[in-house]
Amino acid sequence: MLAAGEGDALHLQWGPASDRRQLIVDMGVHATGRAWRDRLVRLPVAQRRFELLVITHVDTDHIYGVLSALVDAEPIEGFEFADIWFNGWTHLLGGRIEPFQPPPTDAEAALVADARTHMFGSDLEAYGGGQGEQFSIWLRRQPWNLAFGGQAVVRPNNGVGPRIQLDHGLEITVLGPTSTQLEALQGDWRTAVAEALRKGALARDEVHEDLVPTDLEPMGRRKPRKPRLSSRSDLKRLANRTFRSDDRAANGSSIALLVDYAGESLLLTGDAHPEGLVDALGFLFADEPPNITACKLPHHGSQKNVSRALVEAIRCNHWLISTNGIKHYHPDAAAIARVLRYARPPTGSERSPVLLFNEPSVYNRWWSDEQWIERFGYRAFYGEKGVGLSLEVSAGEVRMV
Repeated sequence: MLAAGEGDALHLQWGPASDRRQLIVDMGVHATGRAWRDRLVRLPVAQRRFELLVITHVDTDHIYGVLSALVDAEPIEGFEFADIWFNGWTHLLGGRIEPFQPPPTDAEAALVADARTHMFGSDLEAYGGGQGEQFSIWLRRQPWNLAFGGQAVVRPNNGVGPRIQLDHGLEITVLGPTSTQLEALQGDWRTAVAEALRKGALARDEVHEDLVPTDLEPMGRRKPRKPRLSSRSDLKRLANRTFRSDDRAANGSSIALLVDYAGESLLLTGDAHPEGLVDALGFLFADEPPNITACKLPHHGSQKNVSRALVEAIRCNHWLISTNGIKHYHPDAAAIARVLRYARPPTGSERSPVLLFNEPSVYNRWWSDEQWIERFGYRAFYGEKGVGLSLEVSAGEVRMV
């Protein structure tokens, strides 16, 4: 879990040590993308192949790093993705893209028109300026949604999502979005993408605590104060605070995934709405909540995305939170309280909940309170500020490395 500002940047490796495979889910903000690029350049050329890049949705704290690491930069020798999962304008309309065939050099104009059509529609206005055009051309040159025949990465509205097999037996099940959730973004798509791509033109030194990209979310939240939790009754009251679900179409369009490998399961949720995740898990596990080794809380631990129903839809000890809290002061205390109050351990385990934060912040440091830890029976661990948190998942355990 790399340090990613207020966003997500996950690097997953699996397989035997002699034949590792790897994938990326989101690349965080601008500075994260530059750190990603440095990380990639340091890898031996033979280790620069990735099975998959997932861009969960178009918010800047998920897509921004792709721009600074890959799009607006020189190519990295030997670096490639076998597939990229991302839902563009064509997919919002229920269409598909043809597997890309590199055109002859004299067809560059045709490539530009084709790429921008799949990102922004048939009108060829340059949404997002030069950065938007660069991104659309870059993406069109990539293996885009190959696992889905060029169609959208979605699950049926009332059913189980597709399962994709990768090397060494890694299986990925798509939990969201549904076709309806993806279609709901049509009205805001061009504004959303243009804004996200425009932010990609900011220089590294323009991203700081006094000038943080606003992307699509309302600003103006008051900085929260550490809650007073003197008893389990206080924790319960906080957890049971009136729940109002996230209704942002961009977040609802997040690609959410269940990743299974060697008996371990990871739930990677992007910024997904909790109702969609609960529905997807219900279709997939009709009889009993599944055992999940680790769950990344949706939307960085927002109280609008972490519901009691979602926490109770799985059995899980390890809860991952990715944010530095700068922009929206995540994670919300009510969301963490719901985890601590309603989380159930995997079958056969009596372990207490474990909170795993990718880096320390003002708002997640509350949960290192020794009195709270003793009173509510949980553990909390933190990655290195500006670097992140590395974890090893095996035998039902998640260990810091």
